[in-house]
Amino acid sequence: MTSVTNKAFNRGGKIEGRYFLFGSHLTLFLVAIFQYHLPRTWLQVVTGYGAAAGAELLLHYWLKKYPKATAFDRTLSAVSESAGLLLLVRSTLWYYYALVSVIAVGSKYVFTRHDGVHVFNPTNFAIVVGLALFPLNSFELNPDEYSVHTYSILHVMTFGILAVSFGGTYLITIGYFLGIVIAALLAAPLFHWTGYAGVLFPEIGAFGMIFAFLMITDPRTTPGRSSYRFVFGLAIAVMVIVLRSLQVAFPNFLALFVVTLATFAASFLFPAIYGKKATPLAAAASET
Repeated sequence: MTSVTNKAFNRGGKIEGRYFLFGSHLTLFLVAIFQYHLPRTWLQVVTGYGAAAGAELLLHYWLKKYPKATAFDRTLSAVSESAGLLLLVRSTLWYYYALVSVIAVGSKYVFTRHDGVHVFNPTNFAIVVGLALFPLNSFELNPDEYSVHTYSILHVMTFGILAVSFGGTYLITIGYFLGIVIAALLAAPLFHWTGYAGVLFPEIGAFGMIFAFLMITDPRTTPGRSSYRFVFGLAIAVMVIVLRSLQVAFPNFLALFVVTLATFAASFLFPAIYGKKATPLAAAASET
């Protein structure tokens, strides 16, 4: 436990932003279950957490992607991802959370960049894959009751602000919210049945705050430079509004997936996006 605690602090004595993400997901889930009666069965909870932890430890010791990480650290990461899925996705299928938790964990080990870092936010990747695999009548991505309560919103915002501050990813959230407001105002004529207020409303609850503060700001899957991070958040916002104007279901998660994939593709030619050394393809392109 001591080694894990020490790893939570960087050279400047600051706590890593991901620990605030863990704290937010795990504690908010407990509050949602006991205070706001989140409609999840204990079978779903146990199988979701168990499958996530089991898959994480199996892949961790098999592939050794994180050679210095402890089993506790990997388990904490896995159950946090499962908690995020339990908070964001509503399903009546008993096995749904176990399956998507395995998909979330597996994505970190399967879809990686040349430097070994995973490409996609695991929770978001699992949600998008779930959209492709399951019929829409088997699950919902609409906010549960906990999301509209003031406490839940403040809970996520508090942990989220700490996460983006210590993680240095606050410009992504700023770019996202700024982009949402500007794009919604410019695209207001496209939303004549709700107006721009109806476009902005989904971003206000705890559901939207989780997305803006704790999903799109994953330090491992977002650009390295501050200016690129701002553009990344802005691009997600524009994509959300475009998809929403086309009445695409669940536009936030699809927008993050598309922008993340586009960022990864662009990094082959512009490796500075992630702040890494040039890849062979980028080096060859620079010489031609």
